[in-house]
Amino acid sequence: TRETADYGALLSSPREGTGTTITILHNTSAVHAVPTFVNFVSSSIKQAVSGPGSGISVTNNPLPRTKTEAFDRLVNGLVDLVSTFVIIIAFSWIPATIVAYVVREREDHHNSKHQQLISGVKLFSYWTANLLWDLCVYMVPLSLSMLCMYIFNIEVFLQNSAGWATFVTFLGYGLAVVPFSYVISFAFKHHTSAQVICLVLNFVTGLLLMVASYILDLIDNTKDTNEALMWIYRIFPGFCLGHGLFEICKNSFAASMGAQIGSKAFDINLLGMDVAGKDVAYLYMAGPFYFALCLCIDYFANSPWARFANIFDQQDVEAPALVDEDPDVSEETARVANDASD
Repeated sequence: TRETADYGALLSSPREGTGTTITILHNTSAVHAVPTFVNFVSSSIKQAVSGPGSGISVTNNPLPRTKTEAFDRLVNGLVDLVSTFVIIIAFSWIPATIVAYVVREREDHHNSKHQQLISGVKLFSYWTANLLWDLCVYMVPLSLSMLCMYIFNIEVFLQNSAGWATFVTFLGYGLAVVPFSYVISFAFKHHTSAQVICLVLNFVTGLLLMVASYILDLIDNTKDTNEALMWIYRIFPGFCLGHGLFEICKNSFAASMGAQIGSKAFDINLLGMDVAGKDVAYLYMAGPFYFALCLCIDYFANSPWARFANIFDQQDVEAPALVDEDPDVSEETARVANDASD
């Protein structure tokens, strides 16, 4: 029946004068379907003539790819792989822009965060508003990246359910890297240095650490060590993005090659734990963790306990001298100082 014909079907059409016409309806994705059904028809005719038990055996093997076809396929795979590196480099700029604005709001000449807090804004509300805004802004490069993949037909990120896996990875990266940027922002006082160092950090952990991990995994002596350190690598959202996209790209390319020879050995779940699932899981768990860590750091930094700790590190700070101070103000200042000393 049509419902059970996965690889093909035979259509028999008896005609007067010419005999019976047999039409083979075959699935074009099954490369062995046509010779198989031709042999099935030939065996049926042989059995009708010679009797049951007879048949025709056939050996079928596709012709090997030409050097040009094999080279083109390899080049396309390498181009798609390089696109992974380009994506990692481009997405390294996103946390750099986020951390710059957060640090700038704390700088002395700007200090808009302090103004909001003394106006009654709670720390939780402040960071939640920043998070929602940055996630909304992040949707723009995410959408444009997915759109460019479809426009330029980057097959390894679209075929074999790779499109959905890539979108889930991109979304998880945004949810993780935004609060991660908030956490590392507390280490800086100037937004310029914060932006540069954050960019370098995400580039190193996203691309270089991913390449280093891949090389260590190829060497037998360091393979176990690399596997033991993976949980440390995945602390950084950039590594999860790079490693996840690399696994999606590699396995999607293998699945495409397997489909051409009719093999289902490479028909795997790209979001499985043995592919990109662990990286995606770490991203979605890291988002709430880093956001909670950001709130804790900011709360304790502005809590009475933090001010109490300054008792053990007291510093005498002289008040800056006023320029062209009014004589009446000077006399009043001296009088108050003398009364306080008495």
